[in-house]
Amino acid sequence: KRSQIVEHPFGTIKRSFGYTFFLGKGLDSVNAEAALIGVAYNFKRLTKIKKISEIVELLVA
Repeated sequence: KRSQIVEHPFGTIKRSFGYTFFLGKGLDSVNAEAALIGVAYNFKRLTKIKKISEIVELLVA
């Protein structure tokens, strides 16, 4: 079950985004970098699911 849920996002991030290692030094920096990568991945998925105009309407409301 884990491979169905978790492995796909990590594979997509590594292959599509090109992130194979963290650039920051220290735990806080790496956590921040991982959070930003997660936001970018989620936003990319959201744009594939919904149109940009729908996303803008949701953000404005």
